[in-house]
Amino acid sequence: MSVVTTAIVQRSLGGPEVLKIEEVPLPAPGEGEVQIRQAAIGLNFIDVYFRTGLYKAANGLPFVPGKEGAGTVTATVPTAASAMSPPAISSRCRKAFRWKRRRR
Repeated sequence: MSVVTTAIVQRSLGGPEVLKIEEVPLPAPGEGEVQIRQAAIGLNFIDVYFRTGLYKAANGLPFVPGKEGAGTVTATVPTAASAMSPPAISSRCRKAFRWKRRRR
């Protein structure tokens, strides 16, 4: 039995009407990854640029916008989890989404 989750999926370029709520497969986390149940998500201007085609999404279409979120870790890989503290998990999540901190 495969596990599914709900996501906003973009399958074509255009306005907000191309964003559809769909059930999508939820893969198990791989080595050094965690799975997070999102409590809040964020979209930014870059997501609008991807949606309209101004910039190309790294993996093309279909595309799930939004790389910011906050939630609860629900699954880890046992070998990775045994040595990971909450700050380490947070750091890995930021790296997975290629977040960059702004220097002040």
